[in-house]
Amino acid sequence: MLKLTIEPLREPINHVMIQAKNISQLPCHLNKYPMLRTYQAQPTPIPAADATKPASAIVLLPGASAYAGVMTSAADGSGSNGKNVPALLLQLQPSAGGGGVGRPASVAMPPGSQYIDSAAVVTYWESDVQTATY
Repeated sequence: MLKLTIEPLREPINHVMIQAKNISQLPCHLNKYPMLRTYQAQPTPIPAADATKPASAIVLLPGASAYAGVMTSAADGSGSNGKNVPALLLQLQPSAGGGGVGRPASVAMPPGSQYIDSAAVVTYWESDVQTATY
């Protein structure tokens, strides 16, 4: 079981940080990156920033946290189809194959909603905030 939260970042601009905290008594594997959608019927998830790919999956011991940074929009305004979203739908990935694991969880955006456009990208899961800041 994971507790998922999204917090704003002061720097860089147009970024938020997802925190996944293991609140169970068992280790948890976080594979690849969180599959994020702004709404249920969105055909493809927000793409990953491949430059952030770690060597292996993150293993969270009980009480530990992992992080994924999200650039929500292009700072230069070059993104398109932007809108304010009150939450992201987050789904975990299996160790192999496509698709998601379990039902998507709705995770509230700070503070109430966040502007997201076509330039949005997400980092792979990382063990510390600094590495997950894209």
